[in-house]
Amino acid sequence: MENKLCIKCDYYLPINQFYKAGNYYQSSCISCYNNLRIDLRKSLAYIRPLRERGFDALAEDKKEQLLELICFKFNYKDISHYTGINYRTLVHWKKMKWIPTYGEYFLNVI
Repeated sequence: MENKLCIKCDYYLPINQFYKAGNYYQSSCISCYNNLRIDLRKSLAYIRPLRERGFDALAEDKKEQLLELICFKFNYKDISHYTGINYRTLVHWKKMKWIPTYGEYFLNVI
């Protein structure tokens, strides 16, 4: 049986202890590769902060403009035209309840 050197643990292991990538085998053995992936997954969880998306990521003036148009009961097609936000995006935000409805915003303004 053919052996291969693992670059991580420096042991010669049987070739079936390595993942195959196309016609070749990985340079690190299965256990070293799995440990590397686990460490990478843990490190990425701390590096990658959550970013604001959707309605929360809009600038304050754009939010106010959008909420005022909702308050004046404009339909979403017109709101899309005035704000420059895609119609489907607005409908999705409404469906996900990321933007307040007319009643919620109106009560907070008064």
